[in-house]
Amino acid sequence: MAAAAFYDLEGTLVSTNLVHTLGFYAKNQPGLFRSFAKSATTLLSLPVFAITDQYSRKVFNDLYFKRYKGASQDRLRFFAQELFETVLKPAVFPGTYELIEKSRSVGLRQCVVTGALDVSVKPLMEHLGITEYVANRHGSGDKGLLDQSFC
Repeated sequence: MAAAAFYDLEGTLVSTNLVHTLGFYAKNQPGLFRSFAKSATTLLSLPVFAITDQYSRKVFNDLYFKRYKGASQDRLRFFAQELFETVLKPAVFPGTYELIEKSRSVGLRQCVVTGALDVSVKPLMEHLGITEYVANRHGSGDKGLLDQSFC
């Protein structure tokens, strides 16, 4: 088994957080009213997210991922490339590429850990040339969001 370089996506490789992605999906809802309502709800939820994240990451995750209820995987996948181009790619820290290249040059496996949805970060992972990552997976039916591990 090869040694690996593990990166936390948010705050280490990109200067975004989960709420940026949620805001992007909120404003890209079908219909103007739904888009406005989801965006307003997301904006009003920011203090609650901040407080719950300080209190308990589990409580934060429960509240945060409920915001994706009703979102189809197809819709999330449809907007993933635009999310990458408009939100994630511009937020990549300047030193990210050099950091990854340096760790690759010494033979380390590249692995990213993120609380984001796998469909949301897949284009970024492809851009960075990283095939191994740990992310949340948008489920269907009663399963909801499940941890998905690739590393």
